[in-house]
Amino acid sequence: MSQQLQLRRGTAAQIAAFTGAPGEVVVDTTNNRLVVGDGSTAGGFPAAKLSEIGSTARVAVADASYSALTADRLIVFTALTAARTVSLPTAASYPTGTRLTILDESGACSSAKTIAVNRAGTDLIDGATSFVIEAAYGGLEMESNGANAWTILSPKPNLQASLIGAGTPPDPNNVVSAYGASALFNGASFNVTVNKSAAANTASFIFEDGFSGRAQIGLCGDDNFHFKVSPDGAGWIDALALNSANGTATFGGGVLSRGAGGVGYAAGAGGAVAQASSKSTAVALNASVGQVTMNAASLAPGAIVSFTLNNSAIAAGDLLVLNHVAGGTPGAYTLNGQCAAGAATINVRNAAAGALAEAIVVAFAVIKGATS
Repeated sequence: MSQQLQLRRGTAAQIAAFTGAPGEVVVDTTNNRLVVGDGSTAGGFPAAKLSEIGSTARVAVADASYSALTADRLIVFTALTAARTVSLPTAASYPTGTRLTILDESGACSSAKTIAVNRAGTDLIDGATSFVIEAAYGGLEMESNGANAWTILSPKPNLQASLIGAGTPPDPNNVVSAYGASALFNGASFNVTVNKSAAANTASFIFEDGFSGRAQIGLCGDDNFHFKVSPDGAGWIDALALNSANGTATFGGGVLSRGAGGVGYAAGAGGAVAQASSKSTAVALNASVGQVTMNAASLAPGAIVSFTLNNSAIAAGDLLVLNHVAGGTPGAYTLNGQCAAGAATINVRNAAAGALAEAIVVAFAVIKGATS
């Protein structure tokens, strides 16, 4: 006649409150496991199920995506020709505090051939939904909290982490997050590169007040360099744009000088030229500012003489500021100019009572103008 052995049994809550006799074995019907008592410890000592006993064997994955098992402890990719994924089991099903390691053993992992470690359900991986290994021989080691989250313990060398936090936890909305009083970049030569994939995109730095934008510098929607400001983080003023093709600066507002240097042209922007034969002889000077020394031919009282200043810096609609700065009788001349494309006509009138035969020096400055 067959014999039957029946053990005491109860739910996990009942077992947790039960103190078994030394060596007594009871059945946890909630988790389907045996629990051994010692005569003094409430809840006893649960025995591990076979599914919870991890294998120390190396699980080799050759160029494929993989769904990790609760028994897995080491997963290695021996080949990669494209981006692959590792789908984690639920954190609740993985033994608490047990480590899972995922490695690129092939050395082929890169930003194009990544290994994405994805959560199950609503679990989190260091507060994020996934973790991407994207460097040769990279990897990570992590453990489950036995409920709803995985904690990354040590990204392997050469790993390009998908989220980095320095002085602050990683932010899922930012690749790199840093908190502190200052940051130092040091080297004999040092460059920081901010790249964008197309001209219509943006590569910039934004400066905020209470996480509300107040200033932005960079390539904002084109390849010109912009300086933008905002009073509220919503409306933006393009205060200054530097044209990438010719270096022209365009101001969105007024230009005010608070220093003694004022506003004007710097050394190197100007030039000088002299008329060759008469006061009506044309001259050529391709500069935005400069001086013309007129011929000393006589000019009758009240007479007006005109000459052409050929100048590639002048465009139609520009304004030409003229002054008699040297030579001849001060206050004896009136000056006027009309701009056209690549040239200006300068009119000089003798306002004195008698004829004047003087080589006066006329200074000019071009102010760019517009009709719309």
